[in-house]
Amino acid sequence: MKLFATGLLLVATLTSSIFLGCNGKDPGPAPPPAPGVILEVDGIRIMRQEVDDWYAYVEGYQPTAGRKQAIAFFIETHLLPLRAAERAFAAERSQALERAQGLRSVAGNSLELADKAAQLPEYVAASNYARTDLEPAVAPFAFALENLGRVSDPIPTPRGFVIAAAVDLIPGGTTFSDRVRLCRVDFWMSSGQEYVDWLRDLRSKLQGKVTYLDPEFEHAIPNWLLP
Repeated sequence: MKLFATGLLLVATLTSSIFLGCNGKDPGPAPPPAPGVILEVDGIRIMRQEVDDWYAYVEGYQPTAGRKQAIAFFIETHLLPLRAAERAFAAERSQALERAQGLRSVAGNSLELADKAAQLPEYVAASNYARTDLEPAVAPFAFALENLGRVSDPIPTPRGFVIAAAVDLIPGGTTFSDRVRLCRVDFWMSSGQEYVDWLRDLRSKLQGKVTYLDPEFEHAIPNWLLP
């Protein structure tokens, strides 16, 4: 409880420092740096539509999920590292995207994807996944019934791009416990450990560099962003 209270105090302090005027008086919420921006960190902008779309997906299978917690998770595990990777590794990501698009152009359904990609080192044969097993960007496509048998366009993730195809949807006792049988091709730019190390370094670099925070989302950002 003490740690939680301390966290709230830090958030309040951060928000106040962003929105207080030079004379110490509160001029009211500052305007966003661009329409739709809810968070800006070291030049990285997070948009309202992005987090709204994510929460709509989460709410669809877990109606009791906390909105702020779900949004903080999405910002931390997907949006911030994705935007940072796009900025830091533009050339490498362009090459990975080109390869992913090449595969997508010759794979029109899940059977064709398995056939065309079977010999690629990036190919992952069909396996069963829970919603929480998949990257936040991949799960909404994989669990959409209308996508069964379809091949995704390249899905951007912080580590690169994913081409995915759902082979079967396996109902569980609840929508949360559903499983999907998915084959995928991962066009990664780094190993798992390299990504973990990069992500740790990124968090250190971004800490305390929030330049805009929409008051509505003041408790929906990762704690490590606080100064």
